[in-house]
Amino acid sequence: MTRLDIGKMNKDYVDPDQMENSLERLIGAPITIKTRSSNVTLTAIQDVILTHDVAKVKSLLRNNQLPVDHESRTRLWALLCCGTTDDITDETFQAYASKFAHVAPEKMLPIEDMTEEMRVHHMLSTEGVKACHRVLYVISETHPQIQQFSPLLYAFTSVMLHYSGEQATFRCICELLKKKDINYFLAPTELNLVAACFVLRDLANRYAKPAASYIEKHCPDEDFIEFLNDWVLWIFKHLPFHYLVRIVDCYLVEGYKVLFRVALILIKHFHKLSVENTDYLDSGKPDAGMKKMCSEIHQHMSCDRLLKEAFGIRGISKKEINAFFKKTELTLRAGGRAISAPRPKRQISQHSEYGLPRPSSRSSKLGSAHANERTKRLLAMKTKKSFKLDKDIHTQLVIDDIDSDILNKLQQLKVWSWLPPAEAVKEPELAFTTNEDGYSLKTLYDKVENCGPTLLVIRTIGNDVFGAYCATDWVERHKQVDAGAQICFFGCGLSFVFKIHPEMVYYWVGKEVPVTLPGASMFQAGDKNILMVGGGGGCALQFDKDLDHGRTENCETFENMPLCDDIEFRIQCLEAFVFRS
Repeated sequence: MTRLDIGKMNKDYVDPDQMENSLERLIGAPITIKTRSSNVTLTAIQDVILTHDVAKVKSLLRNNQLPVDHESRTRLWALLCCGTTDDITDETFQAYASKFAHVAPEKMLPIEDMTEEMRVHHMLSTEGVKACHRVLYVISETHPQIQQFSPLLYAFTSVMLHYSGEQATFRCICELLKKKDINYFLAPTELNLVAACFVLRDLANRYAKPAASYIEKHCPDEDFIEFLNDWVLWIFKHLPFHYLVRIVDCYLVEGYKVLFRVALILIKHFHKLSVENTDYLDSGKPDAGMKKMCSEIHQHMSCDRLLKEAFGIRGISKKEINAFFKKTELTLRAGGRAISAPRPKRQISQHSEYGLPRPSSRSSKLGSAHANERTKRLLAMKTKKSFKLDKDIHTQLVIDDIDSDILNKLQQLKVWSWLPPAEAVKEPELAFTTNEDGYSLKTLYDKVENCGPTLLVIRTIGNDVFGAYCATDWVERHKQVDAGAQICFFGCGLSFVFKIHPEMVYYWVGKEVPVTLPGASMFQAGDKNILMVGGGGGCALQFDKDLDHGRTENCETFENMPLCDDIEFRIQCLEAFVFRS
């Protein structure tokens, strides 16, 4: 038996009194944690990891009980996340951290738009919480493809800071965001979060059928999905901290499969305890009972037993989970966002479009207060009015054969009147439409690259219509990546953005006055996760890899107002036109 040594953790950010009091309450006094194997050393762990023998690494982390204060965990997580120091990432963090050093961490977006339910601090001190906010803020600046912050990302950052500094934590999370098995919950779309609840339901019906049926009967309106809504927080918020760090050990190697396995055991155990003690169900809110059970699980089940039972579920595999995800997401898209019919209007305040109560987050309002202030200032500025409709006969002949589900003929004439003369007389071709090609940014790139300039037209679920003319071939984005940049702007001053209601076109500011601002020549940018048009102080138009969530702001390149009433929007239909000589 060994005494807990808080000094082996990150004492700059961990509140030692809070940690000891919490563990003493959970484990009993004096604070001791049994270590099964005393010969677990960093060298031994590192040797196994460097062999790249995944089976041995899994076995080591599943079966060796590293105490919560184990001195090897700091280096272990760094090895599992990224292996070696990335000086470029460190420099990036320092640059952003110093640039915004004067901003109070709690005021940094998107932190201020998170509810208290999402802010999982664990045992962090006041300084630790500030550090957590700084890391999350820099992540939001360096990863614009993250459309919303999941509860797991906040909680995960908090856990990492118990063992690492801000730069090391930022470096690890940047690397994890590149790993599909982990990134799925760290940077999810709303579709991902909703699908995960249905996937857990399907797994529970297969591997814990009696428990799932019992709980469903006791859910309000027998809504089992609502019960599963915050299942990730069962693990990352409500389980005791020393259980969580053991789960994170395995999660860093095996990905989200670990979380599903643990959740299934929690469901089974909740069923067992609920039958024995109806207190967990008396309130008529089994979700509250589940959270209560998780916080008290040390009274019923050791962490060793929890992990043993989780990894003892026979038959469950990553392939099966991925198949459930694929099936569920296709069903949700077909049911909630039918390609052949308009997508239903979102109910932002209470429920998602899939009928599922939203996770405890205000991410749909992300940055809205700041954006509104910006819009008010912009209203006082002189905006560019659209040109009169060009009645040129060539334009009318060119668009006769355009088949668009978004623009009618009159609107097509308006948009074509804004095009550069050389493109307006070419034959347009509908290269991509979500109605036929699906909701995939990769497919969009495949359809338009090596085809020259592109006209993007979007209709949102609120029936706003707007778009952008991108004067440079999107294939140029690969040259920026090949040069070593993660994502860089490129393009030329012929590009513009526009909206249909009311008619408005915003050309490059450099066409009228000399460019002085560094952000006034940021025309196009894109990678596999995001596409952006216009930059500098904001992005005129951007959307994610699922062609689902989008955002529009004023930017220095076009001095535009937001292109639709909602700063953040959902795409109902997107069309991309190219021009043939």
